Amino acid sequence: MSPSSPESDFGVKPLPSLKRMTTVTPQEIGLDLGAWEIFQHPRFLEIYASHYGWGVVAHHGVLIFARTVPGLGLMRTQVYSPEAGAGSDWHRILSDLPTGRIEVMTNRPAPEAVAMPTSPRDLHSMIIDLRPGAGELFAGFESRTRKAIRRAEREGMTVRLAQNEHDLERFHTVLLRVTRGGTVYQAPDLALLRAIMHAGFSRLYLALHGGEVVGGIFVLANRYAHGFVSAFDPQACGGLPGNLLYWGVIQGEIAAGVPFLDLGAQSLSQQPGLTMAKRSFSPYLVPAYRYEVAPSAWRAKLGDMLRGLKRSKATAPPAPTKATEERD
Repeated sequence: MSPSSPESDFGVKPLPSLKRMTTVTPQEIGLDLGAWEIFQHPRFLEIYASHYGWGVVAHHGVLIFARTVPGLGLMRTQVYSPEAGAGSDWHRILSDLPTGRIEVMTNRPAPEAVAMPTSPRDLHSMIIDLRPGAGELFAGFESRTRKAIRRAEREGMTVRLAQNEHDLERFHTVLLRVTRGGTVYQAPDLALLRAIMHAGFSRLYLALHGGEVVGGIFVLANRYAHGFVSAFDPQACGGLPGNLLYWGVIQGEIAAGVPFLDLGAQSLSQQPGLTMAKRSFSPYLVPAYRYEVAPSAWRAKLGDMLRGLKRSKATAPPAPTKATEERD
């Protein structure tokens, strides 16, 4: 979902400046549970997986999305922030989970002797440490970001929490308009967002201008906050920038007592536009890793054959990180 950015004369996208961003390990800032820790919450995972017709299994203390075929067992599995369930030993699931294929997203790398990541080397979670407070964070924003926030406030834009299901529907209307029905980037179903909201695992922040909803950010809320999906329509508010919306989320999550806000993960070089947009809020860069392993070769081969016969958007839950990164 990153904005387009000019390429060099050699056809290679320039690497954005990393000024105002510091690369840290999870241990250095206390992000012990990983950016996707909410996907290790049993009730949340049940809601999320069931929406796509998948199940949930526990293995070595880690909760896993699972697609099971009767008589054949586990065919495809996905897991996010396994360190929240099993700590540094999470990588044991890669070797003895009886599944055809497993995809893992984590901020804690597995030993190279166990598996090598398939993600780009510069894949990072972009994390805002909310503990310093609103004043210190605002002072650390880029000057252009502070000016954009003040401009939006002067011209009447406001940000507030959603109050009811009607607010959710208004946000989803904007989301579908901005994404052209989910073709620009993924737009989760309204039914899924509604189920998450009713279970108390989210906070929806709305940007309003002239009484109309012009944008919003749907935040997954547990021990940390995870930006799940967002949309902003500058054409609906006279071309105003959307920085105030993110500032409203930051202030709201501080008020909720949340220590970290995850803005999502992306490759810094492959998605320079998105990196530049998030850089303005001075986040930490926390290395992120994707692993794709086939512990059971015959299940993997059979699963590939079955997927070839039945291509459907409902076949697999989308990776949570891809709500805030470009699709492959």
